[in-house]
Order: sequence, then structure tokens, then C-alpha cells
Amino acid sequence: MKLLENGIIPVYESKTGQAVNARDLHEFLEVGRDFTTWIKDRIEKYGFTENEDFVIFPESGENPGRPKMKYILSLDTAKEIAMVENNERGSEARKYFISIEKKFKQLVKPKCIEDVLIESLQEMKNIRLALTETKQEVQAIRDTIIVCPEDWRKYCVDALRKIAFITGMSYEEVNRISYEAFDLKGYDLNARLKNRRETAESYGVSRTKINLMNKLDCIGEDKRLINTYVNVVKEMSVKYKAA
Repeated sequence: MKLLENGIIPVYESKTGQAVNARDLHEFLEVGRDFTTWIKDRIEKYGFTENEDFVIFPESGENPGRPKMKYILSLDTAKEIAMVENNERGSEARKYFISIEKKFKQLVKPKCIEDVLIESLQEMKNIRLALTETKQEVQAIRDTIIVCPEDWRKYCVDALRKIAFITGMSYEEVNRISYEAFDLKGYDLNARLKNRRETAESYGVSRTKINLMNKLDCIGEDKRLINTYVNVVKEMSVKYKAA
């Protein structure tokens, strides 16, 4: 728990609000009875509810066989226990808790209706903006969804060059990214290119022609691969706002 106030009795911030360690309260009140007997009596006598008015858990580092139990009280519960002690110490503790309560209520000021309306309008504006951007991305994909088979190479090269120009990356870097994205679809262009070159060599194709073979040649062998790669390039165009 986070310590909020370290006055006559430490006050902490818990998940449900301000809280007090019952042992700190017991020590301050100078009750004259042992802590366990005192706190159990107060809980039973005044009908406090566990996990609502207080929580109990073992002290860390204690003997696991007979651990010392820690009682954490809500600020309202601590205030009520202090009040029922009906002595000077109890009155002092109660007034202290009331001052802590007032202090933190002042720190958390409710928003006026104008502020709430302004925030709501801004949120709606952000949502509309996000929807507009999404629609533009969808339209960009639609605009480039159909690429004629004979034009796919030119389309991809031109699109990647545009991405390179917009982002400041080199064409080689953009090209590499496109191939990596393509391989993530379940393909291995390096292996395909190697197999293509080995097959060409077995048929006696010259070394010059073999060396000119590239990954686009491998993609062009299969219409399914062409469609997949074109989609990769389209996705990149949208991502880098080059569509």
C-alpha cells in the first residue's frame, strides 16, 4: 500500500480507498489490552464485515505455522473504532481521520458538466477521425485490389519505389522488407530461387542468365504467388501512406 499521510497514525492508499493498519491504531489508542483480543472484540461487537470494512492477511516474514495477522481497516471503520473508545485518545484519532478525509476529498474535485461535455465531444471527434482514417485505408486497398497479370511487376516496383521516396529508405531496403513479409505468408523465396537456379544449371543454361534470375522470377511462376506478393505490396503502401 502507498503511504498517503504519516501523521499521528499512518494512513495508506488501498484499492478501495484510504486505509489504516489496525495495529497502528491500537498502539495510538493505548487500549491496555493485547491487540488480537481487542480487534476481534471490536469486529464482533460492532458488526464490521470482512472484505468491506476490513481485510486480514498474514504479516510477511512471519512464522508460517502461526503467523501474526495484519488487519487493515477502511478509514470509516478506523474512525468508528476510535470513536467508541470514548476517551481523549479516541477523540483525537477520530478528528485526525476526519481531517484526512476532508483533505483528500478536496484533492479529488468533481468535474463540472462543461468539462464532461468537452471531454465527451473530444472523444467523439477522435472516434470519427479514427473511422475516417480506417475508411481511407480500406478504400486505398480497394483502389489497388485489381492488378492485371501482365502489369504486376511494374505495379510492385513502382509502389516500392514510391514507398522508398516517402520514407527516405533505399529501394533495396524496401524491397527486402517486401520479401520478408512475403516469406511470412508461408513461402521461402531464397529456397525457391536456389532451386530455380539449380534446375536451370542442370538444363545447361548459361551462368550469366542464371545469375540474372531473381526472386520476382520465382514469384512469377505461380499466379497464387503473384496475388500474394501484390497483396503484400498493397499492405505496405497503406502502412507507409504511399497508396
